[in-house]
Amino acid sequence: MKGTSRERVRKDGTVVFTVQVETERDPATGKRRFKTGTALTRRDANKMIHALLNEVDSSAGQLESATALTLGELIEKWLELGGPAAPSTRSVYAGYIKNQIRPHLWNVWCKPLMLESGWVVMQRLG
Repeated sequence: MKGTSRERVRKDGTVVFTVQVETERDPATGKRRFKTGTALTRRDANKMIHALLNEVDSSAGQLESATALTLGELIEKWLELGGPAAPSTRSVYAGYIKNQIRPHLWNVWCKPLMLESGWVVMQRLG
């Protein structure tokens, strides 16, 4: 991964540096994601690039909203809180849960779940 900085001149004449660091691609859409920041000096911009790169490297592969529940517990809580509104949708989802999720992913802990292991499971299922 790399970071870039661009020098920009505001309307009032002040110079700012816009910093951009690429993170992992969005697994659902495949689109590129970025972390950005703004600094007033080139030196601060370089420091910000390094800080963002370290942040991206330390969190690479982990889901940001990790919890200490299993996937099954999360699905049950979602269904308790309402889940899908229409009865026909609830019955379709119940079938998916019963046939696809329960046999393979029901007892997987969401806290240590990594994107890479999720893709491995999906490839094995698919």
